[in-house]
Amino acid sequence: MTEWIEIETERGTDWSVTKRVPKARYEYNQRVDEVISSLKDKLRAVEEVTGVGKTPGEREIEGRQVFQPIVYVEDEYVNEIPSEIDGIPIETDSPQGPLVLD
Repeated sequence: MTEWIEIETERGTDWSVTKRVPKARYEYNQRVDEVISSLKDKLRAVEEVTGVGKTPGEREIEGRQVFQPIVYVEDEYVNEIPSEIDGIPIETDSPQGPLVLD
């Protein structure tokens, strides 16, 4: 049986909007965000890494796809990226183009 939790999706000064979501899926996606934050901290100074983000993963929880971290990394450094952290799979991909800072 699915356990549900209520999460806040929007907030104003005197109002908020909530949504019921499966607890397992919400907690998994929260862990993904923690792994992404950790990867950003660890890989910030690595020249071969051009980005860290989130992408739809292959895993489903409660019938819906969940996210997984993705690291954009040069081929010569890809073996230095872990394949998973705390049970969360890490995807790698080649850089998607030059880094542009505006």
